[in-house]
Amino acid sequence: MKHFILILLLIMVACKTTSEYERPKPVPPVAGNSLVNQIDSWIATEGQNAHIGVLISSVQSGQVIYAHDADRLYTPASTLKLVTAAAALQNLGPGFRYTTKLATQGFNRKKHIVQDLFLIGQGDPTLTDMDLATLAHELLQLGVKNIEGDIVIDASVFDDVYYGNGWMWDDASHGFSAPISGVNVNQNRFVVRVNPGNRVGEKVQAIFEPYSNFIRLDVKAKTSQNLNDLRVTTAEQQGLIKHDAIDISGELPVDAAPVYKTFAVSNPNLFAGHILQEKLKAAGIRFNGNIRVEKTPQQTVRLTEHVSRQMSEMLIDFMKASNNHGMECLLKTMGAKTGPLPGTFDGGLEAVQSFLRNNAGVSLKHASVADGSGASRYSLMSPTQMVKLLLYAWNDFHIAPEFIASLPLAGLDGTLATRFSQEDMRGKIRAKTGSLSGVSSLAGYLTTPGGDILAFAIMVNGFTGAKSPYLALQEKILALLVEDAKKPNRSL
Repeated sequence: MKHFILILLLIMVACKTTSEYERPKPVPPVAGNSLVNQIDSWIATEGQNAHIGVLISSVQSGQVIYAHDADRLYTPASTLKLVTAAAALQNLGPGFRYTTKLATQGFNRKKHIVQDLFLIGQGDPTLTDMDLATLAHELLQLGVKNIEGDIVIDASVFDDVYYGNGWMWDDASHGFSAPISGVNVNQNRFVVRVNPGNRVGEKVQAIFEPYSNFIRLDVKAKTSQNLNDLRVTTAEQQGLIKHDAIDISGELPVDAAPVYKTFAVSNPNLFAGHILQEKLKAAGIRFNGNIRVEKTPQQTVRLTEHVSRQMSEMLIDFMKASNNHGMECLLKTMGAKTGPLPGTFDGGLEAVQSFLRNNAGVSLKHASVADGSGASRYSLMSPTQMVKLLLYAWNDFHIAPEFIASLPLAGLDGTLATRFSQEDMRGKIRAKTGSLSGVSSLAGYLTTPGGDILAFAIMVNGFTGAKSPYLALQEKILALLVEDAKKPNRSL
C-alpha cells in the first residue's frame, strides 16, 4: 500500500511538472524595479480621474514586464479590431476575395436586350462606384444596350440588420456608422471635401464622392481672412435619403487645410441601385425601369463580375485607417461562412468567440465581444485577454505576417502617423488605437533597441474631458520601455 501511494504521488508530481512546461506561467516583475515604480507613479496621478489597465509582456519569453489592473474589464473601443482581424485571417484566410456579380434571366443577344438586371453582392466592403462603372462598360462590350426590366439588388448574403449591437443611435448619420449590407458601394457613405476659395470673400470650394445626383450640396460658406466657423451638416439624423441636401455654411480661412466630413446613407441597397443606374446611363445603356430589392432566382445567367483585392491587402486599409465598416463586413462574412446564410452579426460573433477560445486560448468567461469594430459600448475585454491574443497572433505562422503588417506604424502611417514621432520611437511600434468618449486604448507590439519584442495593452476608461493626458501617458510608458532597455546589462 505504501508503495502504491508513493507511485501515485510521483505520477501527480510528474503531471504537474509537465503541465507547467506546457503552459509556462508569466514571471512577475521584480518589486522595487525602477521601471515599475515610475509607471506606478504616473498611473497614480492620472488614475485619479480614470480607470487604467496595463499589461506588457515579452513575446519571446512570455514574462510580464509590467501589470496594473490587467484582469479588470474595459471598453476596448477600436483595439477590438485586433480580435476581428485575427479571427478573419483564421476563418477566411489571407487570400480570401469577394465577388460581386451582374446576372439576368434573359439576354436577347440579337436585340442587345436583357430583362431584369441582378446586382448580386457577397458583402464586399471595398466595392466602389468606379467598380460599378467598369461593370457597366463590360456589359456594353458584351452587347447589352437596353435593359427592359428592373435593376434588382440582391443583398441576401447578409441579413437586413444594418447596425451592430450597442451602436449609438445618434451616430447613424455619420460615415463611421454607415449601415452594413450585402451590397455596399463606397462604404455606404458620401465624403465631402471643403477647400477655401482663392481669395477672401469667395465661396468655398466643395466637392463630394461618389459624385451622384442622389444628393446635392448647398454651398453658402465664404472664405475669410481668419474666422473659422465652417459647418457641414444635414437635417437627416438616420442617414441620407435620395435628394437630400448637405448644407455648407459659415466661413473658412483662406489658408486653411481641406476639411473632410462623411455622411452615411440610410438605405444602402437603394443607394447601390441608384449608382448602378447612373453608371449604366453613362455607358450608353438604356434603362427606364425601377430599382427593387429581392433574392436572385435560381435560373439566371451570369453576365460579368467584379473580384475584390485579397484579404491581406484590404485588411491593411481597414486597420491603418480604423475602418469600422470594413471590419463589420468581415464579421458578417465570417458568420456567412461558418454558419447558415444569411450572415449575421451574431453568427460572426460566434465565429470570433470560437477562434478566441479554441485557437488563441483566450477565456471569455468575464468578457464580452459585441461587434467587430469596437464601436459598441457592450464590448468588454481585459488587458490580459488582449495581450494573450497578441502573443498568439505573433506566433501563429498562418496569420502573423498579414496581421502584423496591417497595424499602424508609429510616426509613419495610419492612426499613429502623428504619434511617437521622436527618432528613437518612430517605426518601433505597430499598434491599434481605440477611442470613444471617455475611452482611450492602445494595443500592439514594441521593439526595443536590444531586439526584444513586447506585446502591450494600455486601456483607459471612465474619464471626462480631453484625451490628451491619457495619450501622453501611453506614450510615456512605451518610451520608458525603450529607455529602460538601453541601460547596461538590462534585458527585458
